[in-house]
Amino acid sequence: MGMSSKPGSTSPAGNYSVRAVFAATTNYNSYTTSYKNFTISKRNVTFRATDQSKTYDGTALTAANTATLTTGSLVSGHTATFSCTGTITNYGTTGWTSKVLSSVTIKSGSTDVTSNYNISKTNGSLSINKRPVTYTATTQGKNYDGSAMYVYDTATLTSGTLVSGHYASSFSCSGTARTDVGRNT
Repeated sequence: MGMSSKPGSTSPAGNYSVRAVFAATTNYNSYTTSYKNFTISKRNVTFRATDQSKTYDGTALTAANTATLTTGSLVSGHTATFSCTGTITNYGTTGWTSKVLSSVTIKSGSTDVTSNYNISKTNGSLSINKRPVTYTATTQGKNYDGSAMYVYDTATLTSGTLVSGHYASSFSCSGTARTDVGRNT
Protein backbone atom coordinates (compact mmCIF):
# COMPACT_ATOMS: atom_id res chain seq x y z
CA MET A 1 0.00 0.00 0.00
CA GLY A 2 1.37 3.46 -0.85
CA MET A 3 0.17 6.95 0.01
CA SER A 4 0.05 9.74 -2.52
CA SER A 5 0.01 12.35 0.22
CA LYS A 6 1.44 11.47 3.60
CA PRO A 7 1.44 14.08 6.35
CA GLY A 8 4.25 13.45 8.79
CA SER A 9 3.83 13.13 12.53
CA THR A 10 4.65 16.84 12.81
CA SER A 11 2.27 18.07 10.13
CA PRO A 12 0.93 21.52 10.81
CA ALA A 13 -2.73 22.33 11.28
CA GLY A 14 -4.55 22.46 7.98
CA ASN A 15 -6.55 20.47 5.42
CA TYR A 16 -5.18 17.31 3.79
CA SER A 17 -6.25 14.80 1.15
CA VAL A 18 -5.08 11.19 1.13
CA ARG A 19 -5.73 8.10 -0.98
CA ALA A 20 -4.49 4.53 -0.85
CA VAL A 21 -2.74 2.92 -3.80
CA PHE A 22 -2.45 -0.87 -3.80
CA ALA A 23 0.14 -2.32 -6.14
CA ALA A 24 -0.71 -5.46 -8.07
CA THR A 25 0.69 -8.71 -6.74
CA THR A 26 0.46 -12.27 -7.97
CA ASN A 27 -2.85 -12.80 -6.24
CA TYR A 28 -4.35 -9.28 -6.31
CA ASN A 29 -5.13 -6.59 -8.85
CA SER A 30 -3.90 -3.04 -8.29
CA TYR A 31 -6.40 -0.65 -6.81
CA THR A 32 -6.47 3.08 -6.07
CA THR A 33 -9.00 4.61 -3.68
CA SER A 34 -10.59 8.00 -4.12
CA TYR A 35 -9.13 10.91 -2.16
CA LYS A 36 -10.36 11.35 1.41
CA ASN A 37 -10.12 14.75 3.07
CA PHE A 38 -9.25 15.38 6.69
CA THR A 39 -8.33 18.34 8.83
CA ILE A 40 -5.73 18.77 11.55
CA SER A 41 -7.35 21.42 13.76
CA LYS A 42 -5.44 24.04 15.68
CA ARG A 43 -4.98 23.30 19.38
CA ASN A 44 -6.82 25.74 21.69
CA VAL A 45 -4.78 27.21 24.55
CA THR A 46 -5.17 30.17 26.91
CA PHE A 47 -2.32 31.96 28.65
CA ARG A 48 -2.62 34.50 31.49
CA ALA A 49 0.09 37.04 32.25
CA THR A 50 1.50 36.30 35.71
CA ASP A 51 0.54 38.88 38.34
CA GLN A 52 3.42 40.80 39.93
CA SER A 53 3.54 42.99 43.02
CA LYS A 54 5.99 44.67 45.34
CA THR A 55 6.07 47.10 48.24
CA TYR A 56 6.60 50.74 47.25
CA ASP A 57 10.32 51.52 47.01
CA GLY A 58 10.34 54.50 44.64
CA THR A 59 11.37 52.44 41.60
CA ALA A 60 9.23 51.11 38.75
CA LEU A 61 7.81 47.61 38.68
CA THR A 62 8.16 46.56 35.05
CA ALA A 63 6.32 43.59 33.57
CA ALA A 64 8.41 40.42 33.38
CA ASN A 65 7.82 38.20 30.33
CA THR A 66 5.97 35.52 32.31
CA ALA A 67 2.61 33.85 31.83
CA THR A 68 0.79 30.69 32.89
CA LEU A 69 -1.08 28.21 30.72
CA THR A 70 -4.63 28.27 32.12
CA THR A 71 -6.61 26.30 29.53
CA GLY A 72 -5.54 23.53 27.17
CA SER A 73 -2.07 22.05 26.81
CA LEU A 74 0.95 22.24 24.57
CA VAL A 75 2.10 19.30 22.48
CA SER A 76 4.83 17.38 24.31
CA GLY A 77 8.19 19.03 23.63
CA HIS A 78 6.70 22.42 22.69
CA THR A 79 7.64 25.47 24.73
CA ALA A 80 6.12 28.93 24.96
CA THR A 81 7.80 32.31 25.36
CA PHE A 82 6.00 35.54 26.14
CA SER A 83 6.23 39.27 25.67
CA CYS A 84 4.48 41.37 28.32
CA THR A 85 4.22 45.13 28.76
CA GLY A 86 3.31 47.42 31.62
CA THR A 87 4.92 49.46 34.35
CA ILE A 88 3.87 51.07 37.61
CA THR A 89 5.87 53.06 40.17
CA ASN A 90 3.47 54.54 42.73
CA TYR A 91 0.53 53.16 44.67
CA GLY A 92 -1.76 55.87 43.30
CA THR A 93 -5.52 55.56 43.43
CA THR A 94 -5.86 51.83 42.84
CA GLY A 95 -2.33 50.55 43.33
CA TRP A 96 -2.41 48.41 40.19
CA THR A 97 -2.31 48.51 36.40
CA SER A 98 -2.69 45.93 33.65
CA LYS A 99 0.17 43.65 32.76
CA VAL A 100 -0.55 43.15 29.07
CA LEU A 101 0.32 39.80 27.50
CA SER A 102 1.38 41.18 24.10
CA SER A 103 2.50 38.04 22.31
CA VAL A 104 3.02 34.31 22.68
CA THR A 105 5.47 32.27 20.60
CA ILE A 106 5.39 28.48 20.68
CA LYS A 107 8.34 26.44 19.42
CA SER A 108 9.26 22.83 18.88
CA GLY A 109 13.01 23.01 19.36
CA SER A 110 14.00 25.97 17.19
CA THR A 111 10.97 25.65 14.84
CA ASP A 112 8.15 28.15 15.32
CA VAL A 113 4.87 26.20 15.56
CA THR A 114 2.71 29.08 16.85
CA SER A 115 0.43 28.87 13.80
CA ASN A 116 -0.75 25.42 14.97
CA TYR A 117 -2.41 26.94 18.04
CA ASN A 118 -5.49 29.11 18.63
CA ILE A 119 -4.08 31.30 21.39
CA SER A 120 -6.23 33.30 23.80
CA LYS A 121 -4.44 35.82 26.02
CA THR A 122 -5.55 37.22 29.36
CA ASN A 123 -3.87 40.20 31.01
CA GLY A 124 -2.50 40.05 34.53
CA SER A 125 -1.83 42.86 36.96
CA LEU A 126 1.08 44.86 38.30
CA SER A 127 0.54 46.23 41.78
CA ILE A 128 2.38 48.45 44.22
CA ASN A 129 1.61 47.84 47.89
CA LYS A 130 1.79 50.73 50.31
CA ARG A 131 5.01 50.87 52.30
CA PRO A 132 4.23 50.13 55.97
CA VAL A 133 5.45 52.83 58.34
CA THR A 134 4.27 53.92 61.79
CA TYR A 135 4.73 57.31 63.37
CA THR A 136 4.09 57.96 67.06
CA ALA A 137 3.29 61.41 68.41
CA THR A 138 6.19 62.78 70.40
CA THR A 139 5.58 62.82 74.17
CA GLN A 140 5.40 66.38 75.42
CA GLY A 141 5.54 67.76 78.93
CA LYS A 142 6.61 70.63 81.14
CA ASN A 143 6.70 71.62 84.77
CA TYR A 144 3.56 73.27 86.11
CA ASP A 145 3.72 77.01 85.71
CA GLY A 146 0.02 77.93 85.51
CA SER A 147 0.08 78.50 81.74
CA ALA A 148 -1.50 76.23 79.16
CA MET A 149 0.52 73.51 77.48
CA TYR A 150 -0.41 73.06 73.86
CA VAL A 151 0.02 70.00 71.65
CA TYR A 152 2.72 70.42 69.03
CA ASP A 153 2.71 68.60 65.69
CA THR A 154 5.77 66.39 66.14
CA ALA A 155 6.12 62.66 65.72
CA THR A 156 8.81 60.00 65.48
CA LEU A 157 9.11 57.13 63.00
CA THR A 158 8.75 54.05 65.20
CA SER A 159 8.25 51.25 62.67
CA GLY A 160 9.35 50.73 59.05
CA THR A 161 11.59 52.87 56.89
CA LEU A 162 11.12 55.61 54.34
CA VAL A 163 12.53 55.30 50.84
CA SER A 164 15.94 56.96 50.58
CA GLY A 165 15.50 60.70 50.01
CA HIS A 166 11.89 60.75 51.28
CA TYR A 167 10.85 62.49 54.48
CA ALA A 168 7.66 63.30 56.36
CA SER A 169 6.99 66.98 55.81
CA SER A 170 4.24 67.58 58.34
CA PHE A 171 2.21 65.94 61.08
CA SER A 172 -1.12 66.74 62.59
CA CYS A 173 -1.39 65.90 66.26
CA SER A 174 -4.39 66.66 68.42
CA GLY A 175 -5.09 66.91 72.12
CA THR A 176 -6.54 69.22 74.74
CA ALA A 177 -4.49 72.15 76.10
CA ARG A 178 -3.98 71.75 79.86
CA THR A 179 -3.11 74.26 82.54
CA ASP A 180 -3.23 71.93 85.55
CA VAL A 181 -1.11 68.92 86.44
CA GLY A 182 -2.20 65.74 84.61
CA ARG A 183 -1.77 63.67 81.57
CA ASN A 184 -3.50 63.63 78.16
CA THR A 185 -3.38 60.38 76.26
